[in-house]
Amino acid sequence: MPRTKPRSAQRLIGPAGEPGDSGATGPAGPAGTPGGPPGPTGALGPPGLDGWDGEAGLDGVPGGRGVAGETGATGAAGATGATGAAGATGATGAAGATGAAGATGATGATGAAGADGAAGALVLLETQTASASAVLDFTALSSLYDQYIFELVTLLPATNGAALWLRMSTDGGASFAAGTAYYWTAFSQHEGASGNNGATGQAQIVVHYGQATASDDSLNGSIRLYDPLGARTKTVDGRTVCRYAAADAHMLQWFFTGFYRNVTAVNAIRFLNATGTIASGTIRMYGVAK
Repeated sequence: MPRTKPRSAQRLIGPAGEPGDSGATGPAGPAGTPGGPPGPTGALGPPGLDGWDGEAGLDGVPGGRGVAGETGATGAAGATGATGAAGATGATGAAGATGAAGATGATGATGAAGADGAAGALVLLETQTASASAVLDFTALSSLYDQYIFELVTLLPATNGAALWLRMSTDGGASFAAGTAYYWTAFSQHEGASGNNGATGQAQIVVHYGQATASDDSLNGSIRLYDPLGARTKTVDGRTVCRYAAADAHMLQWFFTGFYRNVTAVNAIRFLNATGTIASGTIRMYGVAK
């Protein structure tokens, strides 16, 4: 079995050395008697003692630098970086030239009719102001009203003593009847006298018999027209007042009524002087709310 040095003689043991040499072979047994049979083989001697543990081997020489390995494969592309901040807004460019005007748009729908006033209220429908006018025509008649009032304000004729007439139309003012279908009657009065007037089968209704042209004179009055769109004779009545003529000192008051014998709807009214033009003044037409 292996021998070891006494404990006091031991030192730190390095790695195991190479095995020691085998012990010497024991001596051969004595030779047999000559001539006799060979003696038996001597028994093997006991194994020799193990050799001492060898000393630790010297450190090996460092290996040289290894050959550089091959270049590794290209790595995968990195992820896309975040979007950079927006750049500053550029300066405003110069204004472009003005484009050509667009086509006119279609006419919008007619708005809803306004609410009617209380029954009997007057709704102004049309105004005509004279300025050396041959005629003053009114065409804003409609089924919304069945009575109309005409207010005559400061009318002056161009011709002294000219009568003021009224005519009617059934074609919206394209023409005005001037045949023999008008009838009228009147009561005239001034400071010194009064009288009746009238005629049948006329070409007009006489609204006032005569007018003065003086600038400080004028004709004023009010006329009512009844149901002009109805299928019956068209009736008017009224009262007017003015000085009869420039050379006449009397203020003439004229009460009249008249009708147009025609059952066709009347949709326009005309005022005109018997001679000359209407120099100035205003006529307003009102509808009487139902």
